[in-house]
Amino acid sequence: MNALATQPDSLSPAISAGVDPIVESIIRTVAYADVFDFAPDGDELQRYLVGARASRSEVGAGLARARIDGRLAIRDGHITLPGRSELGAIRQAREPASALLMRRALRFARAVGSLPFVRMVAISGAVAARNAVAGDDIDLFLVTAPERLWLARAGAIAVVRLAGLGGDELCPNYLLSESALGLDERDLYAATELAHLVPVVGRPVYDRLRSANPWTGQLLPNAAGPPTEMDELSPLLPVMRGMAESLLATRLGACLEGWEQGRKMARFRAKAQASDDGWLDSAFAADRCKGHFESHRARIREAYEARSRAAGVEPVW
Repeated sequence: MNALATQPDSLSPAISAGVDPIVESIIRTVAYADVFDFAPDGDELQRYLVGARASRSEVGAGLARARIDGRLAIRDGHITLPGRSELGAIRQAREPASALLMRRALRFARAVGSLPFVRMVAISGAVAARNAVAGDDIDLFLVTAPERLWLARAGAIAVVRLAGLGGDELCPNYLLSESALGLDERDLYAATELAHLVPVVGRPVYDRLRSANPWTGQLLPNAAGPPTEMDELSPLLPVMRGMAESLLATRLGACLEGWEQGRKMARFRAKAQASDDGWLDSAFAADRCKGHFESHRARIREAYEARSRAAGVEPVW
């Protein structure tokens, strides 16, 4: 998603004396979206409802109560915190860029999904959430064959270089091995990232990824499956891919995997340790590669918690 929004300092909602679990969940959901300057519509509010399983009608009734209490606002079908109604217009302005980047992302995702040892590619980040602006990165989430994650990543970086020639910023920034599909992080940020994934190649592996992380159902119980159903794209040049995998499944491939892993992990460690909170949101191992070097998760959590409390609810993280 996009950079964090400036926290609104005009929030002073009228807080009801009684506790309304659905309303509180709705407010948490809108507060989290607000961090990214995003105003959800009713369907998105219900899908990404934080910490409560509720039907569309139950969410609608809760939203009506929150609106009467002055705790939320609705404009042109977009739901925001009080004083943030401009987010509806911001969202509408971002829709064309999001649609264009999604079309480009599909092509790149298929190209990456055609590489040796890549078993799943999903679009993530701002493009998947339909909250992108022109020039935003195209984030990809990859699952690879066991013991070949770093070779698969090297191939993906080659596609990154080609995309850059056309002015596109392609970021395969989260890779997991099929042998390690369970996420170490079990918080709202990770659950939302998984729930927003748009699988392009390897839908069965996507289903296994979601099944390997059942804890997401506690945080986002309505967000089963992908947000957008689309026809799965098959890898390009499957015969050549199979030949490359056969060659690299040998001891030669194991040696190349170890060499690539060692040199890249050494570089990533140096970069992470040089940042203020280098290891807070980065993980590099034989079966995973994930990195945000600017305390991304910590900043999002801080902003979300501040918004939730300002709106009169305790955040769920």
